[in-house]
Parts: sequence; structure tokens; C-alpha cells
Amino acid sequence: MANDASTVFDVVILGGGSGGYAAALRAAQLGQSVALIEKGELGGTCLHRGCIPTKALLHAAEIADETKEAAEFGVLATFQGIDINGVHKYKDDVIAGLYKGLQGLVASRKVTFIQGEGRLSSPTSVDVNGQRVQGKHIVLATGSVPKSIPGLNIDGDRVISSDHALKLDRIPQSAVILGGGVIGVEFASVWKSFGVDVTIVEALPHLAPLEDENSSKLLERAFRKAWHQVRAQGPLLRRRVHRDRCPRLHRERQDHRRRPAAGRHRPRPGLGRPRLRGAGRRHGPRLRPGRRVHAHQRADHLGRR
Repeated sequence: MANDASTVFDVVILGGGSGGYAAALRAAQLGQSVALIEKGELGGTCLHRGCIPTKALLHAAEIADETKEAAEFGVLATFQGIDINGVHKYKDDVIAGLYKGLQGLVASRKVTFIQGEGRLSSPTSVDVNGQRVQGKHIVLATGSVPKSIPGLNIDGDRVISSDHALKLDRIPQSAVILGGGVIGVEFASVWKSFGVDVTIVEALPHLAPLEDENSSKLLERAFRKAWHQVRAQGPLLRRRVHRDRCPRLHRERQDHRRRPAAGRHRPRPGLGRPRLRGAGRRHGPRLRPGRRVHAHQRADHLGRR
């Protein structure tokens, strides 16, 4: 692939999410020429499928709860239900406003935005849209994608990920949420406020297990007291599809080799499943067997498995 001056930059960033565009803006502020590559929309998961849309849904849920309790404050209001299409319009309007502002900000900092699926081809280059973009420095900010648990396939109908849940055109009567982390408890709160019968299943001792334990216990206590069914430190579940095509979750013995809670993980495609290897003296944190970086979190070489 040929290169010209327009495809050579000081910094090339693969991924235009909150980590990627923040790095791009800072590098541009420091006088570096920057290329920002994103296969989807600028803003990535956080703006389009994560933090922002879920907070919009949580605000709608808060309004619903306050309407139900309006009489306690002497306000005459009646809760008549949820217009899910109206909720989605509100959510999409919030996203659109922030997206437009972010596009303007990136353009004003002279960051070159390239929309396309990039693939890391060497320690100093990324292939995208049939061209090779060279950079003195490469920043990998490829974000995350939803994951499932072994034996439970996400079909977008009966078994859905958070991405599907954000676009759901109906309000389910009931839902079982596998994983009591941040994503799980957010959707539990939203759906319960919308009138859904919610059960949270978490294999670790507490909800939001990565947070401070006292905060996790307070959250779990509030959920149990208010309206949620919570099964913390429960057995792992396995899936059976019954004749009505509805997947049922059955208890089985603990197997600590399996990841019991759904969440998100980094995407592999586009990185060529890179393996970082030190050419000289090896030190720094071990990522996994055969993969090391230096103390400044920079790899000497990039290879492939």
C-alpha cells in the first residue's frame, strides 16, 4: 500500500470512543498531527451504546418514579404508563446533540477523522479503507463489546445484550439480568421503574462487585428493600431451550474456571490478535503468558499469534 503526506501522522489512534477522542484532542493540543480511526460513529460505545443513552433512560425512569410519588408532595399528577417510542426519541435527541458537538470539537482541533474499520498492520501503521496510515505513535483505543457466558448465546430476541436493550421496542413483562455490575444494576433500575418484574443474578458476593464493598452492600440492601429480586453469590446457570423457545436457566455446580457474569470485553478483530514482545530487557507488568510491556506501558514489538 502506498503512502503520501496525507497518510503520515505523529499519532494514529485506532478507536474513536471516549478514550480515543480524548487522546486525539490532547495530542492535537500539544501540536501533534493526529489521525483518529473509527469504524462506527465518533464517540464510540460511551456516547452511542453505553454511558449517555443509559443515563438518559435512567432520567426517564426517575421522572416515572417521581410522578408515581407526586401526591406525597402535594402535586396532582397521574402516572399512566411508559411510551417507549417517546423514551427512545428523548434518548436519541440527547445523543444527537452531544454527537454534533463532539464532531465540531474534533474538527476544530484539526484532527483527521477517518471512518472505516482499521487493522493494525505493524507497530507504526494501520490499514483502513484500502490505504495504510503511518504514525510515529499508535494508540489502541478499541473499546469493548458485549459478552455472554458459556452456553448462553445472545440471539437478540429472548437473550439480549445491553446493545439490544437500548433499542428494545417494547417493555418486557419480566427480565432476568445476568451480572450485577454497573450495566446490570442500571438496566434493573430502569426496567423496574418502567414496571418490569426484574431478577438480578450475580455470582459474586455482592452487587457492583468492583466497587467499594460498603457501597455494594448498601446498593444491594436498597434493591432488596425496594423491589428487586437479587441472587448474589448464587450458583452458575446453564441454559436450556424449552418447547416454547424461551431459554430457561437452571442451577449447576460452581466451576470457577468459567466467567459467571456477563459484561463487556475488548474486541479482537482489527488488532490481528497482537502479541507484545520485548526485544531487549523484559520488565513491567505481565498481561498474560508471552505478553509483556515496559514500565512506561509501551511495547518494543508487536507480533501475531
